[in-house]
Amino acid sequence: FLGTADTTYQAISGTLSPGDRLLIGTDGTRPTGDPGTGSPDHLLEAAAKHRALTGPAFVDAVAGELLHQVRHADDFTLLGVERVVG
Repeated sequence: FLGTADTTYQAISGTLSPGDRLLIGTDGTRPTGDPGTGSPDHLLEAAAKHRALTGPAFVDAVAGELLHQVRHADDFTLLGVERVVG
């Protein structure tokens, strides 16, 4: 849903509790730019490394780290959603 491919996706639903985050990246966030699970997941590693940050600072830090590793920065899309407390 973050690209232009002519395909369909399985609907998945869930509930974010206060403090939870959802971080979604396209295959452009992978160093090779290839889809699939053949390489280490640097998105998870970067998210774990910057977990103390919140909101835009969290997404910016993850994106900043990943952008240094990717082949096609123009194919990079990262979406962050966070449910705040209160």
